[in-house]
Amino acid sequence: MLALMLRLPRGIARWHEDAWLYSVYPAQTLHKLQMGLLHELPSTFTGLHPPAWPVLHALTELWSPRPLWWLMQSILLSTGAVVLLARRSRLAALLLATSPVAVHYAAEVNQYALLTFALAGLWSTSVNGRGRVHGPMLAWGLLAGWTHVLGAVAAFLAVVSLPSRLRWNTLLVLVLGFSPLVPGVLTTIGDASTFTQPSFMAGLVATDLVGRFGVLGLALPVFGLL
Repeated sequence: MLALMLRLPRGIARWHEDAWLYSVYPAQTLHKLQMGLLHELPSTFTGLHPPAWPVLHALTELWSPRPLWWLMQSILLSTGAVVLLARRSRLAALLLATSPVAVHYAAEVNQYALLTFALAGLWSTSVNGRGRVHGPMLAWGLLAGWTHVLGAVAAFLAVVSLPSRLRWNTLLVLVLGFSPLVPGVLTTIGDASTFTQPSFMAGLVATDLVGRFGVLGLALPVFGLL
């Protein structure tokens, strides 16, 4: 409840022109869904990111193209991440519920709330399992990896932590599940703009941090280095 109370008002107040820009970001994915080119979706990266969130966003736009749904997706996913963490650790859930970074990105129309949700599910899954493959960890890991490259890294690290009787079969299925993304990854790596970054401007970064998180946001880089 606390997580939802913190996220809902900010999500509504956050709506402005930036959200419109994000909403048209996965336009290529939307076009391919409309054309029925489903086989091309796995290799259709939006910027540097795999297709899970663009597909979710595009399906929402096809079903009900209302801006409120775009924001509510992030709010509900971010709140859901807190609920998942609470199953494993109430302290971790409280930290995520009140995290200024998590609250901020719960009001953004992009893939980070979905990534947080997938990683929370991955972390909340017990390392114990039945059968030859750890189904829950595999499902959360695939969702994380299809959402963000760092999600794939987290999925591999989680699977490696499994007992040996589950580890290798789960790892094999995880690799197979990520294999449709390989063409998109190679295309992204081959794009010269992928590794092009603008020059670092400390003043602009500081202004952005204050605008997003308040004055305390200036301390976030320090915590990140720690």
